[in-house]
Amino acid sequence: MEFISTKNFDSEAEKIVWDGIKEQFKEQPGYCWHRYPITSYSGPRLEPDIIILHPQLGLIVIEVKGCYLENIESIEGHTWYMQDFYKDEIEPYEQAEKHMWAILDRLKHFHHGLLRDDQGNCKISGKAFIALPYISEPLWKKKFEEHLSAPKWELIFSGDLETDGLYQRIINAPMKRQNLLTEEEWNTAIAVITGSQGIQSQKRRPTKNKDSKAAFLRKVEEKIKSFDIQQHKVAVQTPTGPQRIRGLAGTGKTVVLAQKAAYMHVENPDWSIVYTFYSRSLYEQIINYITRFVQEFSRGELEQPNWNKIQVLHAWGAKEQSGLYQQITSQTMINFRNYDNAKSYFGTSSGRIAFNGCCAELLANQNEIPELFDAILIDEAQDFGENYFRLCYQLLKQPKRIIWGYDEVQSLEELEIPTAESLFGKDFDGNPLVSLDGLYPGEIEKDMILYHCYRNPRPVLIAAHAFGLGLRRKGGAVQFINTVAGWQDIGYEAEQVNSNELTTGQEITLHRPKNNSPHLLEELVGYHNLIQCKSFDNRKQELEWIIDDIDKNIQEEELKPEEIAIIALDGRTKFTNSEYQQLFEGLKDRGIRSVRIGKDTSADIFRSEGCVTITSVFRAKGMKHLLYMFMGLKILQVQVIL
Repeated sequence: MEFISTKNFDSEAEKIVWDGIKEQFKEQPGYCWHRYPITSYSGPRLEPDIIILHPQLGLIVIEVKGCYLENIESIEGHTWYMQDFYKDEIEPYEQAEKHMWAILDRLKHFHHGLLRDDQGNCKISGKAFIALPYISEPLWKKKFEEHLSAPKWELIFSGDLETDGLYQRIINAPMKRQNLLTEEEWNTAIAVITGSQGIQSQKRRPTKNKDSKAAFLRKVEEKIKSFDIQQHKVAVQTPTGPQRIRGLAGTGKTVVLAQKAAYMHVENPDWSIVYTFYSRSLYEQIINYITRFVQEFSRGELEQPNWNKIQVLHAWGAKEQSGLYQQITSQTMINFRNYDNAKSYFGTSSGRIAFNGCCAELLANQNEIPELFDAILIDEAQDFGENYFRLCYQLLKQPKRIIWGYDEVQSLEELEIPTAESLFGKDFDGNPLVSLDGLYPGEIEKDMILYHCYRNPRPVLIAAHAFGLGLRRKGGAVQFINTVAGWQDIGYEAEQVNSNELTTGQEITLHRPKNNSPHLLEELVGYHNLIQCKSFDNRKQELEWIIDDIDKNIQEEELKPEEIAIIALDGRTKFTNSEYQQLFEGLKDRGIRSVRIGKDTSADIFRSEGCVTITSVFRAKGMKHLLYMFMGLKILQVQVIL
């Protein structure tokens, strides 16, 4: 069983019951959550103490009461009259049942009706329990067994938390046994509870050709999308301090960061939250994700986030788009440097270096940086220098809840992930301001790794790493990850090794398990058919082939123009402008519309309906398209299905 705690334990009683469940259910299938808010379709959000979803036992809701026997003065019906307790009257079983029916209602009303039987009931059975970790069963019976007004609820006592008593108590409870769920029904139940509907895409229309690329994409999209357990933990756990989330591009960092921002916003509506990023083309995608997740978490309450409390801000900012750096320069009355001005002032052609200089200038100014925000989430963290992290850290109120998503193996210049100390520096006593060692209360990790890459099929990812690192280069690799643990962190397994360190001349075998790249296209198209390589005698020939093949993919393969992107791997303007124009005009002659990002459309938008996207590699992050990458004379042209 997978165990997910979303926050610190409110009481020792909750922790005792949680530990007992973890011990007795660890070999069981299913999921167990501590304090995971569940949205009812017909009422407000609810937050059960503990819920279990088991493929055979169904839904189990446990309400924990940390009272002693002497705290319970009397019981009448469902009401417990308390003394020396936080409330004078409680109704724990009714409370647990309310949670249970709300969850079952949510499952039953899933819009496809997959979890509803012919009589309109939920296919998943439910049972509510009250856990009393400070009360023994013999003492309870002595006080209440003959009390006719005390209903015989399903109770979990202190003795049940030892050996396998709790498990036996649950499996022997009188409850309706559910029929065996299909794999699709079980996966749907998990997707509904984890809020995965926020990433569901609109269903694609049926295709004429069952073997067309559009048909393959339809099959991929019809497969229920849901978070894996590590993604889900990232999304719903709110740390009480800094947290790093890392993994390869395509492991879902953007979508889980967006869900995390939405989750915190719904749970803490008074918090001031910022989601910040580097690539302007991500702006629309992030806005859409956060909106959908807020709707999912707060069904019946919020149709839109409160954008005054949760801001989506480009890190830098420009005339047409507000940015975090731009806002802070305005508030501190410091001169704002735009992109061109900053590159000129700091004498660099690198936007990353220029922006790092801007942040350093802001930090060095005598005007104090105000503590404005309760949480800052940084996407594309690998694109920022240390000064942006330090600026964000200063902008945060205690407990400095800064959460950053870092793409591993994103550039040849920097395979090593910067340490927290190098990003944030030290305090006056010489101690690191930020440490990622250990756990936060509530079993929340400070450093989380996402291993499963969903965006790219396995052969595409392996080819990208082989080319990018130069693993087959005659002169040796350009860069290399020299530890087994480093390869494991990005989802590979290393064979023929006896130690963690890898040395020059050592022969090893790197293998990427299919589980770490679970993309359906590999099965549909075939491992060796996902990448096509072609060489050309000249650039004109290459561009003409791209135009011809795009026409074919729209006319014969039934793809929409907006599902196709042309990426120039050499992003220098002097080389690409004329070629962008040739592609634009060539497609126009075929009756195909296209947009050049930053020229025909805003740099904030990557996809335009009815149009093929033409852009550089620097704006192509996180997008799912059929990609055409053109590079140059006698160099490979690579066509990749994504």
